[in-house]
Amino acid sequence: METIPCVSCGTFFIPRNCKQNYCREPGCQRARKAVWQRYKLKSDEDYRTQQHLSHQKWLQTNPDYYRSYRRRNPDKVQRNRKKCIKNG
Repeated sequence: METIPCVSCGTFFIPRNCKQNYCREPGCQRARKAVWQRYKLKSDEDYRTQQHLSHQKWLQTNPDYYRSYRRRNPDKVQRNRKKCIKNG
């Protein structure tokens, strides 16, 4: 099989099968998984429901996470507030 460019990083690699588009680098595999998850959330109602329930359960065990995140990242808080003003 001939080398092809990775969809994520662009480096050439030898795929293991004809459906492989991402190389085996961890960053590229994270990108591949993110693309798959976005597609799955749009197309599969059961998956979307399960992800929502999982997030709600996690929030119950980590109730102060977002408050402490905003405290640690004030620049992101400001950026998001500016986005809300522009879109609102």
